[in-house]
Amino acid sequence: MSRSFVMYGFGEIGRLITRTAIGRGFECVGVIDINPSLTGRDAGEVLGTGEMGVEITGDAEAVIKETSPDVVIHATGSYLDRIYPQL
Repeated sequence: MSRSFVMYGFGEIGRLITRTAIGRGFECVGVIDINPSLTGRDAGEVLGTGEMGVEITGDAEAVIKETSPDVVIHATGSYLDRIYPQL
């Protein structure tokens, strides 16, 4: 059984982490991002790997409740004082 994760932040770093995690056998069950050019799109299409059935959403609470991932990987920023409200 693979471990599941939700990717919180789907910019360049979040995409790299997602590709790496999937490549190592982890299952991406959700993606959170507030960028309007990403929300509503399939995460696999954004990654360029083909549709994976994971819609990018800006609603962190809902996606985490709906998917119950083993882990949430946070990659929205580098400064704790700026990202703390998201944690």
